[in-house]
Amino acid sequence: MNLSYIEPVAFTLGPLEIRWYGIIIAAAILIAYWIAQKSAQKVGFKEDDLINILIVCVIVAIVSARLYFVIFNLGYYLQNPVEIPMIWRGGIAIHGGLIGAFAMGIYYAYQKNWHPFQLG
Repeated sequence: MNLSYIEPVAFTLGPLEIRWYGIIIAAAILIAYWIAQKSAQKVGFKEDDLINILIVCVIVAIVSARLYFVIFNLGYYLQNPVEIPMIWRGGIAIHGGLIGAFAMGIYYAYQKNWHPFQLG
């Protein structure tokens, strides 16, 4: 068995390609939600607040992951600015996503007068 190359596309649904990294990211989001839900119950957070912060952080993470990638490939994107929003062509950076989600989580917590690390 040769594991030096894994096909990036896990499966297709019509014209839509489901890639392994997308499956892994979706699984990570679900696991993070499950862990946060357990913590939220202990400190008395509402389910709606948890879902809201999750949605906001995921959106910000996607945008900041793309922005991080664009900044580190600025020469290319200055010549091809129309491609900046074309996230489906690839080009996100996990570092940017983590930074964006973390910053948004802290900002959201302060807006709600929560301690930012209460959920873990």
